[in-house]
Amino acid sequence: MKLEKKHIVIIAIIVVIVAIIGAYALGCFDFSEKTEFNNNFISGTFTGNVTKKPIDSSLNNSEWTDSYVDKVNFIEYNMSCVKNGSVLMDLYSIQGLGRPEVRDINGVSWNIYYSQAVPTTNTNSTDNSSVMNVYVCQADNNGASVIIYIISSSNKIKCDGSLFCDLYKNYVESLLKSISFKDNSKAPKLHEVLGLQESDIPEIVKEIDEVKSNPNFTY
Repeated sequence: MKLEKKHIVIIAIIVVIVAIIGAYALGCFDFSEKTEFNNNFISGTFTGNVTKKPIDSSLNNSEWTDSYVDKVNFIEYNMSCVKNGSVLMDLYSIQGLGRPEVRDINGVSWNIYYSQAVPTTNTNSTDNSSVMNVYVCQADNNGASVIIYIISSSNKIKCDGSLFCDLYKNYVESLLKSISFKDNSKAPKLHEVLGLQESDIPEIVKEIDEVKSNPNFTY
């Protein structure tokens, strides 16, 4: 199976992540309220009044994914835990996600990526309110990667894509600082999550390396 087909798989994952963003009623920002969460692979605290979204238990490895939403501050949090997660992040990177900022938070090395996405509603609009700001945060624990997607409507909370704006400082960074990792040694492998053969992963890694070794390649 060629890398191009795997791109389709990965892009489909990104589409699913963005597609679950709903339209929320307007509300006021709330930096003071906190919401604790506890799932199969991490626990921590969100800024704001955040509620858990249902996960389809019939999906493969659903216990290693979780989703939450802050309807007041217009933020969605999607998270998962998977082995070989660095391969997934490399795929994201060569598709345009770029290089991460690396931050040591409570002794944990977090790779922090920033991107933008267009929601599935009102996709013909190009104004700022139609653009979603997305931070993708990845860290390794017990041989598995915890990946968190923080998705916000750009005109609700100030965001310039840096690690100094309101969205990052008040929501992303505060979440990362609160996280406690669990024993993730039984997390699913990447090929299981993507529905591939285990032998496909070394092929993907090889092709990623070939792309990166191209002298014309840039992030």
